[in-house]
Amino acid sequence: MSKEKYSTKSRAELEKLLSEQKTALGKLVFVKGDPSQKSDGSAIKSLKKDIARIQTALNQLS
Repeated sequence: MSKEKYSTKSRAELEKLLSEQKTALGKLVFVKGDPSQKSDGSAIKSLKKDIARIQTALNQLS
């Protein structure tokens, strides 16, 4: 999701998205810790960037 889409969301929507993204990141990091599972490093990077964008959008609303 791009920055523009985050800037048009309400605080409640952003907080929900942030929670969902953090949950997804936690799942990927958990899988990465298991050597028998394959994890996608680019997906982890992408989720971290999305989380940072959402947090920035939330800070700008304050």
